Amino acid sequence: MIAWATRLITAGMAVGIPLVPPASPDASAPVRTRPLIIGHRGWSARLPENTLGAIDAALDAGADGVECDVRRCEDGHIVLMHDETVDRTTDGTGRVADLTLTELRALNACRPREPRFADVQPEPVPTLEEALTHVRGRGVALLDMKEEGIVEPVAGIVRGLDMESDVILCSWTSRNAERVREALPGSASAVIAAIPEDLPPTYFTDWTRVGVRCFSANERTVTPEFVRAAHLRAMSVFVWTVNEPERMQVLREMGVDAILTDAPDVAIEATMWPPA
Repeated sequence: MIAWATRLITAGMAVGIPLVPPASPDASAPVRTRPLIIGHRGWSARLPENTLGAIDAALDAGADGVECDVRRCEDGHIVLMHDETVDRTTDGTGRVADLTLTELRALNACRPREPRFADVQPEPVPTLEEALTHVRGRGVALLDMKEEGIVEPVAGIVRGLDMESDVILCSWTSRNAERVREALPGSASAVIAAIPEDLPPTYFTDWTRVGVRCFSANERTVTPEFVRAAHLRAMSVFVWTVNEPERMQVLREMGVDAILTDAPDVAIEATMWPPA
């Protein structure tokens, strides 16, 4: 099994895909890297977010992985859904927590209320098991847990599919990150955060203490100084959500380890080395 998550969080270095400039005949020339490209909710600029079609499209386009949002429905199943309700992305209404899996599977998850997706073949709301099966062996899955208290069932699904090395569990709180460390020690743990301008002296140690190895940060809050400080502590930095090629290139030069984007095709071209 390819340890995709391990690739993203190799201790002591900024991780990327080695790209040796092909024109250089010197074998000792330094290897340049680009960030890993992660499809934000799949290829969500082209296909409805958090659907199997969007996941497959992102990976087929060459993305190194996908980010998906997960929630628990009324009868305990874990499904892909960003919002607390199904209203925006399906043809139904109601809170995910109040709907059974059978009720969710009866909905069209392909944002049918939006004209730009009118011709997309309908899909039901995917389960986490389905999504991970589509990612298996093709890339890393970043799982944004949108609510507290779902670490254990998410961890059980990951273990059942033997994908601990291919998944990064993303938390919004230190308590949730601690639960990840306890429930799935074989997987990487990330915290989703906006990086404060003035970092407290214990900022990094507070997070490493609860098992966090990565920062998933709002790209507007990341600085070169923060990236360097994280790398010195063997921590990785990936940023969301970046769709402008010029900004992707700035972040590449900054040394971020992964870029989450709605348009992985744009990101792959914008971050290649040498620049086009």
